[in-house]
Amino acid sequence: MKKTITSLLGVVLMAAACSKDSSLDQAEYSDNPLFYFSGSVNGLPINIQAGKDGYAMYTTYYLKDSVLHMESLLTIDTPSYRERL
Repeated sequence: MKKTITSLLGVVLMAAACSKDSSLDQAEYSDNPLFYFSGSVNGLPINIQAGKDGYAMYTTYYLKDSVLHMESLLTIDTPSYRERL
């Protein structure tokens, strides 16, 4: 009987010790581009951002010889690229 009460009390205390992670409530959606290319082509500056001016970033990955390869393509968003996904 004493073991049952002790076990029940332990479960109740563990359940009471759990709390909601408040940092998840502060998460916000951001519509700002996170991927970009900034450089120069033939001496002229160029800035390309995924999500702006019709550009999108497409990503893929594959495993070869136990090595994970990750690839991305930052290009103008067209139906032909969307069909490849």
